Amino acid sequence: MTDMMNRLRLILLTALLATIITGCKSSDDEDINDILPGTWVLDTSVENGKGYVITPDDGTEYMIDHLELTADGHFTLVYDQYDSDSGTYEAGNAYIRFDYSDQNKKNEPLLWQVLSFSGNTLNASYRDTGRDLAVTVWLRKK
Repeated sequence: MTDMMNRLRLILLTALLATIITGCKSSDDEDINDILPGTWVLDTSVENGKGYVITPDDGTEYMIDHLELTADGHFTLVYDQYDSDSGTYEAGNAYIRFDYSDQNKKNEPLLWQVLSFSGNTLNASYRDTGRDLAVTVWLRKK
């Protein structure tokens, strides 16, 4: 009887392991690179209709119209009143790193910490060290 119980346990454990390995992909298993390609805009349904928070609040406004990301790792950051920035990006579920050259042709990396994401939303933050500001954005896919 003990031998039969051990076989039954082994069969159940094998079935459980197979279920875990071949089971459906949960939202915890999502890869941010699957959702990033596309056009992203500020989600004005959060944070007082702005879709962003700047800390400390010194009156600075976030002048971005939208962000375009391509599957091959390129981006364009389109501003309301300024020339666009473009370059390359790489992403992991916890970060997005943007690399581009500023007006003086100086390479400017920008590292965002990903706070959360889904198929059509992205919440991230970054620190503007030049101005000692922290910026948190809520974006939605257009």
